[in-house]
Amino acid sequence: MSAGATLAGSGPGPASDRDAAAALGELFLYPRQDYRHLVTVARTLCDAQCCVLTAQALVAFDNAVGELSLDELQDLYTRTFDLTPRCVPYLSVHLFGAESFDRGRLMTGLDDAYRRAGFDRGSELPDHLGLVLRFAAAFDETEWDELVTLCLARPLALMLGELQEAGNPFRHAVEAVRRALGVAHLEAEAPRVPLWRHRRRRGTGNEPSGEAS
Repeated sequence: MSAGATLAGSGPGPASDRDAAAALGELFLYPRQDYRHLVTVARTLCDAQCCVLTAQALVAFDNAVGELSLDELQDLYTRTFDLTPRCVPYLSVHLFGAESFDRGRLMTGLDDAYRRAGFDRGSELPDHLGLVLRFAAAFDETEWDELVTLCLARPLALMLGELQEAGNPFRHAVEAVRRALGVAHLEAEAPRVPLWRHRRRRGTGNEPSGEAS
């Protein structure tokens, strides 16, 4: 996953930004007993490392879910990401659709990256938003910028629109991620080219014929 793509209007993100992304990723995994602590950790990192708007979005999320019991949090999570088709947490669905062959190729590329780094994704699919964010610190700057631009910006924009329309508390968490990653200015028409295609175009001449640019 190497190439020269960078975020529009920004340079490569420092490791500290990727640490914040990893902390935010925990908020998109199924809530456990320590979920409140994970929100606090994310707030602390974002207060120290991210822009004011990121911190404000995370405060709004904390305020919206802070009084919920674990059962209520789990119910909210399920209703948000498991029962709302446009808000599934799998990036490839937003990028290509549920039945596209490209889904598998993107997930294979991510799975290979996890395996090389010794990252345990458990039973979750490799393109789960929470997993990709948690893995952020393991990417180098160029890899991470490419991943953000090509695989995260569009799904985040689509999810935010759906959650805002529903008034769902997770809209604040999605907005915090967009602000932290520097893609809040990008809309749902953000680039859709997956990492494996970008890598092969710059590869050794063994690219499959007919690849889209």
